[in-house]
Amino acid sequence: MTALAVALKEKGENVLVFSAFDGLGKLASDDRNLCGYEIHEVADRPNRMLSALVQSKAYLRKLRSRWKPEDKATPASLSDDEFSDKTRSAMHRWLFNVLQIIDEKKSWSCRAGLEIVRMGSKRQPDVIVVSGPPMSSLLAGVLAARRMRVPVVADLRDPIFGESEQSVAGHGVPVQWGRRVIEQYILRHATVVITTSPTLRDRLQQRYPDSADRVCCIYNGFDGEPLPARRNTNHRLMIVYAGALYLNRNPFPFLEALEDLLANAEVDSSRIEVVFAGECERFRNVALSTWLSGRRLSRIVTIRARLDSHELGQLYRNATLLLNFAEGQRMQLPAKTFELLALGREVLMLCEPDSDTANLVRGIEGVECTSSADGVALREFLRRVYRRHVVEGTLIAPAPDEISPFSRARQNMRFIETITSARRRVTSLGTL
Repeated sequence: MTALAVALKEKGENVLVFSAFDGLGKLASDDRNLCGYEIHEVADRPNRMLSALVQSKAYLRKLRSRWKPEDKATPASLSDDEFSDKTRSAMHRWLFNVLQIIDEKKSWSCRAGLEIVRMGSKRQPDVIVVSGPPMSSLLAGVLAARRMRVPVVADLRDPIFGESEQSVAGHGVPVQWGRRVIEQYILRHATVVITTSPTLRDRLQQRYPDSADRVCCIYNGFDGEPLPARRNTNHRLMIVYAGALYLNRNPFPFLEALEDLLANAEVDSSRIEVVFAGECERFRNVALSTWLSGRRLSRIVTIRARLDSHELGQLYRNATLLLNFAEGQRMQLPAKTFELLALGREVLMLCEPDSDTANLVRGIEGVECTSSADGVALREFLRRVYRRHVVEGTLIAPAPDEISPFSRARQNMRFIETITSARRRVTSLGTL
């Protein structure tokens, strides 16, 4: 959304920004990238009810420990305690799910929506663009737009409602029920709905056929121009992953395949280097350093903390193979997918063969897609890439003309065209 705001400003549009970031207005006066926007700060206050419940729980626990009898409990009373603990745990989960209906930003979204309406009473906007997550902000934006009878563009960075194969934050029934209701409302009343995923676009069009012509897909894209493709590897294989290891970003199948490669007597491990940079110290409850201990990989794998932009740029320039974890995200295209395509290096995408990521890059030279579950294919790719990079001294990088359609500038142009069409679209916005 920041890149879109910049593009709109460059076209001479007056852009009003509603943000929860405290001090953004002051920062905008000193930052040339933020200069020229009208900033409306809406404070993101803590959830008072949730805080009160946490404090009450702590107080009740303290009282319980004070009043608990000192004599030994009988087996029957132990069973009662276990039953009581399970009941309390279930009640806590249920209550938390109720409080988290839609998401935890409902209060902020409500205040932001009211601020938009208040501002609109003085000077009505031409169009409202609202992005989610948080998903509650989508509802606030659409309600505000209907109140002011102006078009609204709902930008979905993620699916609103999580289906079985697509997880979203919060799995409780109240949370998902609330999200499903929000999805239905947004799809019926938004002027235009934009997704970043073709599969999500297709599913929404199928689920809401009456709104199908108002749903489109615009990618995230990469910034700037693609870097020149590197051809000479200096007979080295340097693999780089920069990011965080969470959710389904499991590095161990890849590392196991690489360990098998090193077991080959013909492989010179001194010419291979692997760097994990960012929040990569552990995956779930397993520390990478512990897993690597005693393995051949421990000699070639380096784990580095988060890097600044200069350090990261240098790391990418030294790399010959870039690694991306995109599994468990069939209806999402991680922004890093586009970033890596533009770096002029060979790329390995770990993703399901039927995912949006695989469909996007399929056929692009220099990009390999495989699943972590397909150990045979993963090992065969590593043997091929070792032969090219180390033995032959060359690599295959995506050609600039193949990836130029995915530039951020192209996507922003499409977004602006969509906003322009939303302004002209004749809709029955109705009243609240």
